[in-house]
Amino acid sequence: MALRPLLLQRFSDSREPIDWSEYRRAAELLGELGQPALLGLLLSLGSETDDPDVREVVDDFWNVAEHQPDGRP
Repeated sequence: MALRPLLLQRFSDSREPIDWSEYRRAAELLGELGQPALLGLLLSLGSETDDPDVREVVDDFWNVAEHQPDGRP
């Protein structure tokens, strides 16, 4: 199963509110799975929000995305 469409569906096209903890859990999972491109996508989506808690998750994980092989998109 491809993760990219799932990420886009949940974090970009979702009609339901997304909690900062969902961003954090997804970022942790993508980091553990060694998916820097998908982590970068998630962080890019999160950086478009005005929620300061989501922005904190983005700040916490940019470094992880940048230092994995393949970098961020």
